[in-house]
Amino acid sequence: MSNKNFTVTYVDDTTVEVRPLLVDTLAFESTLRKNKSWGDLKDNALKITAFRAWSALHREGRTALTWDEWSATVVAVESVDTDDDDADDLAGTVGKGGSSDHTMSS
Repeated sequence: MSNKNFTVTYVDDTTVEVRPLLVDTLAFESTLRKNKSWGDLKDNALKITAFRAWSALHREGRTALTWDEWSATVVAVESVDTDDDDADDLAGTVGKGGSSDHTMSS
């Protein structure tokens, strides 16, 4: 699995890069359970990316803003592939008929 950092672009066009950890994903899941109005995990693909970036920045002391305050200042959160290992690219073909598809047929 490749390492993914996020680039956050703010409304004033400044950008920062941050690396979320497992704890940031777990924080999103915990918050999602507390905020039933957000819906299911499957309905929050965009929010989980942004939340993980915010959580990482908050954990690192790089923002003191709440989630709501911070998200109102952000234009985009984009994933950045920081792993130069091309072998990981093959993993993305699993289940799509690629060379690493190990689906058994009978």
